[in-house]
Amino acid sequence: MAKPKLINNLPILNKTIAHWGKVETTLGEALTLPDSTTRDGATDLATNIQDAETALIATRNALSTAQGVRDSTRKAAHTAGKQARKSLRGLAKNTPEVLGLPELPSVTTAPATLLALYDDIANIWERVNGLPQASVPAAKLPLRIPLMEDNALVQLTQAEFVARIEALRSAAQTLAELELSVSTGIGTRDGLHKQAATITKDYGAAVRGLLPTGHPLLKTIPTLSAG
Repeated sequence: MAKPKLINNLPILNKTIAHWGKVETTLGEALTLPDSTTRDGATDLATNIQDAETALIATRNALSTAQGVRDSTRKAAHTAGKQARKSLRGLAKNTPEVLGLPELPSVTTAPATLLALYDDIANIWERVNGLPQASVPAAKLPLRIPLMEDNALVQLTQAEFVARIEALRSAAQTLAELELSVSTGIGTRDGLHKQAATITKDYGAAVRGLLPTGHPLLKTIPTLSAG
């Protein structure tokens, strides 16, 4: 089932607050709603809605940035992981350590899945580095793997691969926290908009009960849109 579209009740709440002031002037006293909400309380709610919207925009912007960092760190770790598998299999094929090298799925696989596989590769690489040089005659230990980055050949160490893994782990954690913050922020904002709708409805009913039929202010009571 599709989630109902949020109705922005801030404009109608602001109109209600302005109308509220005129009614209080006419009555010569403060108007308090049945749930004890006052005009000041409605004004505070309007401020809270605006603050919630601003905070949500900032969090969504941070989320977008975090998604980019996750993607770039995942690509860096994945490129190194794929080459590490090739180098370990090609240069240390006669050692039992490489028998446990895992296959790597697509780079777009969930980071949690990839991280476990990268950790396995890094651990195997570390064990191979600890072998006697004579058992890995095809490579100089500790093993470095070749990568082309920025049109240049680099030789990556196991520690540098681990650093890439940790960068992805950190990026994935940051992204997960921001996704939760966005979800929480949406819930908070939506709840405030619902409060605004309730106040607008209750305010209209209260004014109709306080002012006589035909009073000019009854014709300008703010009403919620049908949506």
